[in-house]
Amino acid sequence: MSDVLFRRVNDYASVNGFVGGFTNFHQADYGCGLVRGTLLLRPRFAQGRDVLASEMGNPANADWGARFRAANDYAYRNGFVGGFPNFHQADYGNGLVYGTMLLPATAAEGRDVSAAVLGNPPANDIGARFRAANDYAVLSGFATGFPNFHQADHGQGLVYGTILLKHAAVEVRDVLDDALSIFSTFTFDNGVTAAQRATLLERHCFAIHRSCGCTNITAQERQNLLTAYRRGISHGIETRPNVNASATINGSRILVNFNVLFPQGANEIAQTLVHEMMHCGGYTHPNRRDAPTGQSCANPNPAVFDCPFDNGQYYGTVPLRAELCIAGNQSDHLRLLEKATNERCVVDADGTCSLHVD
Repeated sequence: MSDVLFRRVNDYASVNGFVGGFTNFHQADYGCGLVRGTLLLRPRFAQGRDVLASEMGNPANADWGARFRAANDYAYRNGFVGGFPNFHQADYGNGLVYGTMLLPATAAEGRDVSAAVLGNPPANDIGARFRAANDYAVLSGFATGFPNFHQADHGQGLVYGTILLKHAAVEVRDVLDDALSIFSTFTFDNGVTAAQRATLLERHCFAIHRSCGCTNITAQERQNLLTAYRRGISHGIETRPNVNASATINGSRILVNFNVLFPQGANEIAQTLVHEMMHCGGYTHPNRRDAPTGQSCANPNPAVFDCPFDNGQYYGTVPLRAELCIAGNQSDHLRLLEKATNERCVVDADGTCSLHVD
């Protein structure tokens, strides 16, 4: 599981504009679900490389200590302070390569730290070693740290090789495990480009975090949303003109019209995704009723037509209320009134929910 977690964190970092990242193996639950201590490397302070496994001594992929020592030693030989594996690997035709993050002196400092000072974490307990290195780093004025899994005794007791990262090099975040997990479970059709995948994953993560503490949905509605997120959701391409996206009630697939949705901006992408994910979570709504001629949402009449914030039969439903988690709060009247004029979600007889843009 630890190598899967490292890949998830690395990919989360990448879609959020960082070079790479790792977990410090601290975790907590502040009321919205499990969060993991996540360290994100800023672009000017780290470098990612695919390094031939043979150039690293062919360390066994399952041997964590060997992988970290090999990455560290490769980094040192190439003028860096240290490095670590992101546990991605591939063979592009010239041999197996291992994804490796390299840290220069501007980003990090290497130290041999007494095992006793670190609290004597067991040498083979990966989580304990990372937590100990992180906590020592913080107490020593650094942002974080991690073990390079070298150790020695030079006559004054056991020491563990430790890489300490400077504050300028890293951003520290508590990231919901539900957000990290989608990097292993979500899939995309071949026609979806790498850049489109990255945007969808980042906007899904944003939606998951925004749902935490959102007062526009209940705790049970949020739980049902997360249950949908924990399924393997596949993503394809919606080609109908003027449709942002579509999904089926209780389904596990979202179709996205990239040419229509993406130009509308980051908030609209996240709102569309959380709306469709609520449909995947089992929620529906009636089709929106437009205002009769001569009437408008400037003077709402919920008995006759639907307007934002009326808590009526359309805007009061879960998928529409969930969108408000993204918009920020109900003070965003102008934008949401514009959405009311230009956007509607239609549910057909087969349960397919299509978000149309007029």
